[in-house]
Amino acid sequence: MISVPSTAWKVFPSETIPSSGKNVKLYDHNHAYETFPEFKVSYSEFNTSPIRIGNNCWLGSNVTVLKGVTIGDNCIIGAGCTVYRDIPANTTVLNSQELVLKTRE
Repeated sequence: MISVPSTAWKVFPSETIPSSGKNVKLYDHNHAYETFPEFKVSYSEFNTSPIRIGNNCWLGSNVTVLKGVTIGDNCIIGAGCTVYRDIPANTTVLNSQELVLKTRE
């Protein structure tokens, strides 16, 4: 299931929505904040920007897509990725997090 906050409009071709793993999150907003004269986060004001997902895309389980991102046609977004910038068409995105195994003796 894709979780979509309801703060701004989004553009999703109909063939994109069923092509997703579980727990996909689309966040088209972020809390507004100030950095001067001191750092302050607003809990009631938001900055928004639409998310666009092209045709024939697959978003794997636990993918998070942040505000303002455009994902081109024919893309595969691997499980666990956080997409924070635009992805060109015909691109595969992988989460390159490494598993470090240490054996105790």
